[in-house]
Amino acid sequence: MLRGLWQRWGFQARLLLSILLVLAVTIAASGLLFYLSSAATIDRQTFDLTGNTVSQMTRSVDLYIENIDRLSRSIHSDAIVQRVLRVSDPALRGVRLPDDDEDVAYRLLTLAISWPSIQGLYLYANDGSLFYFTRGQSPRRDMAVTDEPWAPRMRQYAAPPVLLWPTGPESTVGAGGEPVFSFVRLIKNTSTGRRLGFLKIDMDVAVMEDLLALAEPAARGRQVLLIDDGGHVIYDSSAALTGGQLADLSLNGLALGQGRLEWRGTSYLYTAQRSTRTGWTIWVLTPVQLLGRETRQTGLLVLALCTGAMLVLGALFYVVTKRITRPLRLMALTMARVEHGDLSVRVPLTPAPHELGRLSRVFNTMLDSIERLVVQVYEARLREKDAQLLALQSQINPHFLFNTLNSVRALSRRGETATVEAVAESLADLFRYSMSNWNELVALREELEHVENYVTIQRARFGNRIQFTCAVPDELREALVVKLSLQPLVENAIAHGLGQRAELLKVTVGAQLDAGALRITVTDDGGGIELATLTRLRAALARPVAAEKLPTADVGIGITNIDRRIKLLFGEQYGLHIQVYPEVGTTVTLHLPCQWRDGYGELESQGRETARC
Repeated sequence: MLRGLWQRWGFQARLLLSILLVLAVTIAASGLLFYLSSAATIDRQTFDLTGNTVSQMTRSVDLYIENIDRLSRSIHSDAIVQRVLRVSDPALRGVRLPDDDEDVAYRLLTLAISWPSIQGLYLYANDGSLFYFTRGQSPRRDMAVTDEPWAPRMRQYAAPPVLLWPTGPESTVGAGGEPVFSFVRLIKNTSTGRRLGFLKIDMDVAVMEDLLALAEPAARGRQVLLIDDGGHVIYDSSAALTGGQLADLSLNGLALGQGRLEWRGTSYLYTAQRSTRTGWTIWVLTPVQLLGRETRQTGLLVLALCTGAMLVLGALFYVVTKRITRPLRLMALTMARVEHGDLSVRVPLTPAPHELGRLSRVFNTMLDSIERLVVQVYEARLREKDAQLLALQSQINPHFLFNTLNSVRALSRRGETATVEAVAESLADLFRYSMSNWNELVALREELEHVENYVTIQRARFGNRIQFTCAVPDELREALVVKLSLQPLVENAIAHGLGQRAELLKVTVGAQLDAGALRITVTDDGGGIELATLTRLRAALARPVAAEKLPTADVGIGITNIDRRIKLLFGEQYGLHIQVYPEVGTTVTLHLPCQWRDGYGELESQGRETARC
């Protein structure tokens, strides 16, 4: 009976009941007993542990800074460094030797090579010279000591001989520098005490990860901060505050402090110690909540009281969650494969009568329907597109051949043999160009050569009545266009333009980039298209390709065929546009995506280099 009732319950009710049982037993049996018996002991042990840890950290940092100080003294007293800085002082008027820069750089290298934590050594001479050794980026060419953030303080009359500068990006390399903290020393003439320059040692802030590392398991959840007296964060174990500045953490002049505090919305047990050597304070912050989790995991009393209950609850959770989540996991995996396009997968059917069983059956039925519809629509669209392209090609070839042969016939009647020979050669080139696959894209340069051949034939027929100009920039001539898309437009411009006038006809082909697309224009001054013809053409061009029957002569076979080919290949947003200027002329614009082929023959789109389309 109980089993039947359980099967009839919905998924949400069963899962909610399981979670409530686990929470009630676990919290009641372990949480209350633990917090009442061990809270005070936990706090005392935490303070003892962190107090010893902070003292060790302080000694480690002090020792590291003392070693850096010794290194700076070695550089300060180095004979080569002293000699080069003395001759670099304008007041001493010394003479620099050719190898001085390399000698100092080599000395810095030998002194710093055993210090992997040193990011860079920089010596600023009085004459503005900069000697350096760096493991990262080289300093800026125009870098001067006045550009350093610590320079105003160190150049004061009563400036300290050494200065610890807080963490920040490397100031010598400009943008993108590594986070470092710096040790700055005033370099003096060891004989006279006169200032010769400054030494800056940049140390990678990552060195503090070793010096201030907490031993496991103490490190989990705790935060370690190293802060100077000005509130600058030298190091933050969470990396969120390193290099920033805090005004809400202070020991109020004490050397050591422990206790509780509320900081940024969280309760902490803190231990802090200030070093008299560096003036830096180390803070170790332990979230109060962390202590509760650690004690619940290790408390023997809680373990003894909860062992029996946890075994029962563990077995119950295992059976329940496995039966509930297994169908969901299978369905999630199936849906992920469907999301990537695999419609052949199916969810294993669940025989139970609850929601998961019904959902798996409905989901499989839906996949069957989607797969069947996708195949049908895809095959229908492929057949439709192939049929339209073949029909367009069968119309445009006879149309172009008819117009060209009419021109040759006119030349033959006039007996111009030499001209006929030239025209025949151009005609052969035209046929050779048009015999290959129309579906391919060709360089605009090839299409323009095809237009030139056609214009040669028409000039032989009409003489000096045609003036043809190609105004296409050289950088656009390698752009890809639809094959045989320009010649019919030039043909229409000549045929209709000369039919309305006896004087010179000017035809111009131009090209330009426009918002990532290629626009090719064919312009003539033949007086413009009649309003009725223009209306029919624009109506034909505006109709969608999918709903359009094959174009007829009354709306212009050449123009509408080109528009259909472009839209079938690239989409409805591209095609032809006609602009008529009454009593002046007509401009037909081809709107295409700007594409080219790379050095391996692969198709590329506009955007990589604007100049080359």
